[in-house]
Amino acid sequence: MEKLILRRIKLMIMSIFIFIFCVGSISIFIVKNKSIDKDLMDMISQIQNTYKENKLNIELTKEFFKDDYFNRAYAVDYILNNNPEENLNNESLKKIKRLMEVESIHIVDKNGIVVLSSDDPSIGLDLLNSKESAAFCDLIKGIEEDGKVIQLDGISISSGEKKIYVGVKSSLPEYSFIQIALDRSVFDDLIKMYSIEYIVNNTPSAYEKTLFVVDKDSGVLRAITKNNEQTVEFENISNNEEFRNKLYELTVGDIIKVNNKYKYIKTKIIDNYIIGAHIDLYSAYKVLLLDISILIIGLIIGFSLIIIIVKVSLKNYVLDDVFNIEKNIEELIKGKYSVEFNTKYNTELRKISNVLNRWKDTYKYKDERMSRIMSAINTHSAVFECLYGINKNFFSDNIQKILGLDDKVWKEICKSPRDFERYINSLENRDGIVQINNKFLKIVSFKKENEFYGMIIDKTNDEEVKSKIKKESETDALTKLLNRNGLENRIKNIFNDNKECALIIFDLDNFKRVNDELGHPVGDEVLKIFSNCLLNSFRKNDIISRIGGDEFIVLINKHISIDILSIKLDELLNKIRANLHFYYENYGLSTSIGVAYKNEKNNTYEKLYEEADNALYKAKNLGKDRFYIKKEE
Repeated sequence: MEKLILRRIKLMIMSIFIFIFCVGSISIFIVKNKSIDKDLMDMISQIQNTYKENKLNIELTKEFFKDDYFNRAYAVDYILNNNPEENLNNESLKKIKRLMEVESIHIVDKNGIVVLSSDDPSIGLDLLNSKESAAFCDLIKGIEEDGKVIQLDGISISSGEKKIYVGVKSSLPEYSFIQIALDRSVFDDLIKMYSIEYIVNNTPSAYEKTLFVVDKDSGVLRAITKNNEQTVEFENISNNEEFRNKLYELTVGDIIKVNNKYKYIKTKIIDNYIIGAHIDLYSAYKVLLLDISILIIGLIIGFSLIIIIVKVSLKNYVLDDVFNIEKNIEELIKGKYSVEFNTKYNTELRKISNVLNRWKDTYKYKDERMSRIMSAINTHSAVFECLYGINKNFFSDNIQKILGLDDKVWKEICKSPRDFERYINSLENRDGIVQINNKFLKIVSFKKENEFYGMIIDKTNDEEVKSKIKKESETDALTKLLNRNGLENRIKNIFNDNKECALIIFDLDNFKRVNDELGHPVGDEVLKIFSNCLLNSFRKNDIISRIGGDEFIVLINKHISIDILSIKLDELLNKIRANLHFYYENYGLSTSIGVAYKNEKNNTYEKLYEEADNALYKAKNLGKDRFYIKKEE
């Protein structure tokens, strides 16, 4: 036992060691991971903040740019307005172009045609009917309120190149507006230093940390910190679209292979860009390995000392007393009540010994008390008590007889509390009543901590129980209508009394299709709806039953004329069609009904059923979804 306890203690300490190691390692990893994640997020946030500040600068620069070139356009208009008409020609526009430092100057007439230009190929271009110049249509028509238009993302009609076009209303009455053009790069160069690409390219970073920017739409790498590798390639990613989609997934951060090295990477979507940052795993986690190594060494030293101390203390102060208590308990369970529980040392085990001595005295008289109580119980009741703590069962003498068990089965289940409890729980219990060998027993049991106890009462001769069980045996579990057994029991009385009656058989056409395509739960719901239709259409005195599957029978146990019955069945069919309309329309469900009256020929249930069944098949042959009444021949 000493070796077993020490082995268990060592196993427990080893489990604690592994647990602390795992928790400690995970904690170190989580802290380090959060630190790495925060570092990368700080890098991205720094770029984001700078970019946000620069967006304002870009807007200010854009407004300055617009004002500057509007003024140049107005200056061109002023020069042209204050020069003799004979000096207004293409050559003079070329001189003004150089003066204003623009690419070209166009003068557009009232029809939107370029009539004069510093760029000879542009003369004759129709701006009014060109989609590239749609922004200037209102200016041509004279309905532009401000009298000026700027197009930063313009496209040249003739060359298709990106251009910037500035137009102002002409003060010369024969022209609509004056347009100047310049290359898009003029504006791009002006705001270049404010772009996110410029910010990233000029951001210093450590060698192991990299910042990069990717176009959100195209997935093209736009910028990367200059002191790092100038590529960002993922394993098993073959095109820009896959690359972009992978970056979307990395907004929560993850470890993946970048440029053939494992790195921790995190991304963030900002406007039309994906900003990412990654760090080399070896650089990030080399400190983590050192911390974990220190943790392991500390745990090994600490737990080695604990094992030595526990071993010495256990041997000197616990084991001898434990062995003595264990020995005495075994004797007590065997029925030897003369044992005494003592301890060698004045430890907590002495208190346990005193408790055990009191328990021993109580246990000594338990058999006698239980026997007296159980002997007073009548022959129709039995009690049991199963005590797990001492692995012992107490039964009244008549329990085997009430349960109706032979000696072999009884010996198997009475050996231990667990076996007996398992047997009681295995019995099929219907509202507290179980059926065993033609007996109906009520079993009341309780489980509390290490005790399982209760009472068994023989209810075989109880009229209420008999009635309840009989009712259950005659009821269809799904529809709560009478089943075949309940129907036949009631029909026997009707035929014995020689009463007039009509037997109606119902069959759901194509019900199998509903079951096969929608499943049995839906089929069960259809049967319940159909049953409610029958219950709502017939009297309480009529016998309504489901004898199996989708076959139902109603017995009207009084005289009813064919005319009245026909009206009743028509109303019932309409009700069924309304309630099951979905299944009628989509699955071809319908109801066929066969009716036969009791007469001298059909004077038994079997003959009456056969006639009604023939009428049912007549209804099916006539097209289904109808009833057919078998009339007397």
